[in-house]
Amino acid sequence: MVARILDLIFIQILRAWAAGPDAEPNWLAGALDPQIGPALSAIHCEPGHDWTVEELPRACNLSRSAFAARFVARVGKPPASYLVHVRLDAATSLLRDTSIPVTLIAKNVGYTSEAAFSRAFKNRYGTPPAHWRRETRTKQP
Repeated sequence: MVARILDLIFIQILRAWAAGPDAEPNWLAGALDPQIGPALSAIHCEPGHDWTVEELPRACNLSRSAFAARFVARVGKPPASYLVHVRLDAATSLLRDTSIPVTLIAKNVGYTSEAAFSRAFKNRYGTPPAHWRRETRTKQP
């Protein structure tokens, strides 16, 4: 029972921090926002989905402009940038933990071509996905 109470106190502290006036925009603030939370949940559940600029705001019952402004205010980056971040995080997990070819990983995380995926991956991680995979596997014990 004490462990459950401590969990609840911790959750309340996180909520208070994320909702505080001096809190920086972040994922938690967005997740706790009743209008942005559904979009974040959708993005994380289906990062490979072909999200459109109409689809996410509709899920939040907001106009496109209101959604974009609120998303940036809560999360700290535009929805498209956040989606790229989530997709590339999902790709690193697949590259590290599976033997799925890079082409299929690109499609699984929402890229229409391996070239576009490789460019985005290299922009974020400084190396192409196949090279990142080889380096990561050689570092593992």
